[in-house]
Amino acid sequence: MSSRQALADSAKPAPDLLSEWRERLVAYRARSRQEPLFNPVQHLAFELSVALERGEVGLRDIAAAAKTLSDEALIDRAERLRRYLGLESDKTGGGADGAGGQPGRARLTALVRGTTVGNAGATTPFEDFAALWSRPEDGIVFTAHPTFAMSQALRELLTDLVEGRKPRAETERNLRNLPHRPDQPITLDSEHEQALSALAQAQDAVATLLRTILQVAQEVYPDRWRELRPAPISLATWVGYDLDGRNDITWVDSIRFRLQEKRWQLERYARRLENILAELPTDDAALAAAQTAIRRLREELQAVARQIAAFHGDLEGPAALTTAANSLTRRRDGGLGNSTANLIDNLNEAVEAAGQQEAARSFAVLRSEIQLHGLGAGLIHLRINAAQVHNAIRKPLGLAPATEMESRVLLNQLDRAVEDLPRETVNFASLALESATAVRQFIAIAQILKHIDGDKPIRLLIAECEHPFTPLAALYFARLFGVEDRVDISPLFETEQALEHGAALVESLLKTRSYRRYIGARGRLAVQTGFSDAGRFIGQVPAALAVERLQGQLAGVIEAAQAAEDLGEIEVLIFDTHGESMGRGAHPASFRDRQDYVLSPWVRQRYRARGIRLLHETSFQGGDGYVFFGRAELALAVLAGILEARLADSGPAQDDPFYAAYLFNRDLHERLRSFQTRLFAEADHSTLLTAFGTNLLVATGSRKTSRQFDGRSDSRVAAAALRAIPHNALLQQLGYGINLVAGLGSALRHDRETFAGLHARSDRLKVIVDLVRRARALSSLDTLAAYAALFDGAYWVARPRRERETGLKEGCLLLAEHLRDDPRFYAMLRLGSALREDAIHLDDLLAEIGVESGIGAEGGDSRRSADPALLQSLRLALIQHIFLLAARLPKFSTRHDMSQDDVIALTTRLRVLETTQLLRRIFPAGQPIAADYQLDEAASYRGAEAIDYAEMNRQLIDPMLSAFEIAQDLTVGISHCFGAYG
Repeated sequence: MSSRQALADSAKPAPDLLSEWRERLVAYRARSRQEPLFNPVQHLAFELSVALERGEVGLRDIAAAAKTLSDEALIDRAERLRRYLGLESDKTGGGADGAGGQPGRARLTALVRGTTVGNAGATTPFEDFAALWSRPEDGIVFTAHPTFAMSQALRELLTDLVEGRKPRAETERNLRNLPHRPDQPITLDSEHEQALSALAQAQDAVATLLRTILQVAQEVYPDRWRELRPAPISLATWVGYDLDGRNDITWVDSIRFRLQEKRWQLERYARRLENILAELPTDDAALAAAQTAIRRLREELQAVARQIAAFHGDLEGPAALTTAANSLTRRRDGGLGNSTANLIDNLNEAVEAAGQQEAARSFAVLRSEIQLHGLGAGLIHLRINAAQVHNAIRKPLGLAPATEMESRVLLNQLDRAVEDLPRETVNFASLALESATAVRQFIAIAQILKHIDGDKPIRLLIAECEHPFTPLAALYFARLFGVEDRVDISPLFETEQALEHGAALVESLLKTRSYRRYIGARGRLAVQTGFSDAGRFIGQVPAALAVERLQGQLAGVIEAAQAAEDLGEIEVLIFDTHGESMGRGAHPASFRDRQDYVLSPWVRQRYRARGIRLLHETSFQGGDGYVFFGRAELALAVLAGILEARLADSGPAQDDPFYAAYLFNRDLHERLRSFQTRLFAEADHSTLLTAFGTNLLVATGSRKTSRQFDGRSDSRVAAAALRAIPHNALLQQLGYGINLVAGLGSALRHDRETFAGLHARSDRLKVIVDLVRRARALSSLDTLAAYAALFDGAYWVARPRRERETGLKEGCLLLAEHLRDDPRFYAMLRLGSALREDAIHLDDLLAEIGVESGIGAEGGDSRRSADPALLQSLRLALIQHIFLLAARLPKFSTRHDMSQDDVIALTTRLRVLETTQLLRRIFPAGQPIAADYQLDEAASYRGAEAIDYAEMNRQLIDPMLSAFEIAQDLTVGISHCFGAYG
């Protein structure tokens, strides 16, 4: 049991203390309206710190309060999610757009029935109904970015609260025993298992939708329903296949994961088929076909089990790899191999032959599932980056290492090379011996298609794609290994340059003969747009506007290419990657707003008007995203929300005045982007993000966040080197969502009346402003200022002047000396002042449209249960306690290559785990004394025996670690207030 768990378990929650602290925060906020420089968060944290140092409250009290507040934040999060998904009506008016609390199944049925009724109440022709449901227009992708801040047990309890089927009192009792922290360690295998769990719920929900479509078709089109092959939504995953920014996933891992997914999926198909057979009369004409199908499934399951076992061992040596490879590639009779074709034939026969309508429908549902999912748990996305592609193409093109890839001459050379390319065959030795990452990915694709699942295409995502040369180079290898007909090469546009020039990049690609032929043969052009790095570098709202503009421009590019080039009818696939929090592009108001935010009705209309098919995929990210698929009812509600956005009759989107006001639209984007990019480039912003390194955060995934620290000084990691999730998480934890909130007030300070008039008439502008409003409600500049004050030497000098804290004098003076002129204080102070000026303009702007600044902003009501300011005050008090404990350590020699100054330097960076490990070596506890040795030989000399520092460990080192662990639990509690981590 950890020290923090012991503390939490040994103390009961203190409702009287919490009530008192809440009331103090209310009073301090009222006082701040009279005294502009008074900081409620900082003052409450100071009073808690004083009480903690005087022993009036202990770490047990703080741990119990942290647990209670985090529990309340999780319960609030569940209530918001219920409204978000439309599982209950929202009395505040911010719910799921009229879903009215209907269960997801009922909403799906209503949606499907609605599509059978056309104009003037006439029945929709079967061909139109079939066309609507027979190809996906939406897709779900499960990703595993490091957002597993909750343990699996806590996440399951959250889904219980959201679903609401278990008794609320029982669920809340169970919550008392669960800490707010991640499982450790979080491994790639555990992430893959959790992704499969989410996929299981998603597949069950899709099966329910398939059954609904077929049942409605049975009723409305009784003579033709068996012709229907519904495929309404696609499912995919990149967990285990994403190599962008990590080198710990090998090709063996990817092959092993795909084999595991194949077994997982075959077992699901076999169970479905066995359940149908159990209900089928023994004289039914479909029996023979169904029995053949189940035999094929069982034979393939046996083969896959052997293959998984072979690929689970050490495959470093040629002999081991030979055995494993041959077990997968050796031809065999029976089973399925890499195709479901024979299985589909059996089910076609069963659908037509089944005497019972219900049995026929069950066979038809399973047939559609198999056609939709293939031989894997979902479609797979392999991701690499542009640099890996460039490194791979240099050798076959004979390019020098310094060759720039932006030459039109070089693009034309590559185009000719792709056209004239001879095909190569590969095997697993090719895969083992290849050193270039990008080439290895293409060989892995070839082997997966040949030997595991050849029915379903594979997506190749290319990050940092800013020139047409990059996708064309990827096409070179796809063609080289003969997989271009089943691979969708998808450039990722998420940097400022890529979003600005992405449409031009695609236009240039379509002018190359090889790429145009490839797209025409595939019948699909795939792109990925990212809200993560874009939202961090240029701000979330400018990123959303840039993504929207790119999405719309692509429709024009395709239309022009179809008119001018030999390009036939194609589908455009747009994969929007974002997270669950506002910091990465998921709108917090409702699920409908979430969908419309990343793919606006205006964009959908541009594709419809041009007759261009559109497939739109969105991501559900890691532990937070998997919450949406934690229970059956949640998954059904997600599907209903996706289809409601697609099928909604929202009127002609081009009439939204936001788009007609082109100059306002463009100016808004440019002013916001300029504000955010300037802010991001400033040294003060970088200093804020690196004030504690990443030590305020918890480990939330298998992809680690690198730290670049050395000795007593902190070689600061540049803000640009931080990944999007820790970047956003740090902003959450420091109290102010800069990349969400900052800039809008300043951008529109002179155009408030124009803005207000447009906002009243524009749905798009309402959605954008509501995102900012909700982020503002959770952002507190008082909190940011309170963190800055930790590095203020003047604060530590002044503190022991109070009579009741004279015992802290030496420690406070030591901290003051160390923090004198600390650049973190001045940088955070300057940044906070600039942000406060912008926030004043934002609050005035919101007031112009009759919106309050929000419950979490200064002046809000701290008596609500999940006030982040109270959680922050607790953590600020804990951090001060950690600083003071370090400052009270006795001076020691530098024989351990450490000095007291080094300890203070480490501690003020919150490198507490490292610090306490070092201190335990310097001040060891439990050292033996002479009396512990029962020796026959006597000795009179005692000498300089080792000192036992047990008391120092108990009074200083152990509490330092305990305080830090409680502070990290509060990190997760604060993330509940935002509804996601990072």
